Amino acid sequence: MSVNSRVVSVIRKTAEEQGFELPELHDDLLLHETGLDSLAFTVLLSNLEDDFGFDPFTLSDEMAFPSTIGEFVRAYDRAHVRSLRQGPLGRNDRVA
Repeated sequence: MSVNSRVVSVIRKTAEEQGFELPELHDDLLLHETGLDSLAFTVLLSNLEDDFGFDPFTLSDEMAFPSTIGEFVRAYDRAHVRSLRQGPLGRNDRVA
């Protein structure tokens, strides 16, 4: 399963578990337009960390948080590619 498919699957599962109905997900959809509230988004990040074994936002030196679904997925994709090249990411590793 691709990183994109994994992230989208976790988004959908989290939304369902938290009682949210999602709009159609596409790369240009703004994260705040998903309808997820702050608690659901926190649960989503936790679920993604459980699935991938890392949180790219705590591993990255980048200060900007993604604003769209596409940017969000690409953050996980970049961190995943790096983990394949360098082995499992630890909390002290940084994603470029």
